[in-house]
Amino acid sequence: MVYIGTFLFSLLAINFFYRVIKLFIKVNKQAYSENTKHIFRCSSCDQSYSLLGPEVRKIIKGAVRINKSSPKNQTTLYKFSCPSCGNYSNQEKIFDLNTTKALGKVRVQMDSYQIPIFGDFLLKGLLPILVFAPFLKFFT
Repeated sequence: MVYIGTFLFSLLAINFFYRVIKLFIKVNKQAYSENTKHIFRCSSCDQSYSLLGPEVRKIIKGAVRINKSSPKNQTTLYKFSCPSCGNYSNQEKIFDLNTTKALGKVRVQMDSYQIPIFGDFLLKGLLPILVFAPFLKFFT
């Protein structure tokens, strides 16, 4: 019985790690595709603008990234030249879903295209572990 429990736990762990890798690949592929728009706001001219995925990949590849977080707020800044005013300053990335809960213990920064991908991961990667975890004690 111990071998069956170990085998089931191994299958669940392999499935989970496979889904994590698949999640990162899908998110990266979607984030830098030609159809994806990213919205930034310049800190010097305070103007919002949007860039396409391939442009963002080129710009933020070598840019300085700054994460500012407090118990009730979080922002992600990149330092590069603004296409509107031309100043080399901090550009705030505007996310579709930017939530901080439980005094900063739970932080979510997500765009709308990432939500179905993350839901798929929760359903196929994490849910099997949560469903079968109580039954694993019968096999050990």
